[in-house]
Amino acid sequence: MGSEQIMLSVGLGVGLGLAYIFASYVSNQLALRSTQFMLIVVGAMMLRMFIALVLLAVVLLMLPVANAVFLGGFFVVFGIGLVIEVVTLHRRKLDSDAGRAETSGLRTDGSNGEQFN
Repeated sequence: MGSEQIMLSVGLGVGLGLAYIFASYVSNQLALRSTQFMLIVVGAMMLRMFIALVLLAVVLLMLPVANAVFLGGFFVVFGIGLVIEVVTLHRRKLDSDAGRAETSGLRTDGSNGEQFN
């Protein structure tokens, strides 16, 4: 296993992981602007996963990569991106729900706005 093969494996793994994260970001931005939030998030996730698995298989079968290095590079970047995606979506959805509650007159702290003396 030469250094060129290892560099190719790391580069392809990390590159595929970054492409997945970028696709995730784009689809989530689209979902946040839509009234069909869950449909777009879940549908886009299934499509991204399918494409990623096909590309992983193609690279493993067709290119001279070090399998463990390639998969390791991909899954490290994929895992970090997944954590960032979940945290970001959760925060943005909470902010969006809070904004909607404020414009509708509902309070997000559970009270109805009355004050007791």
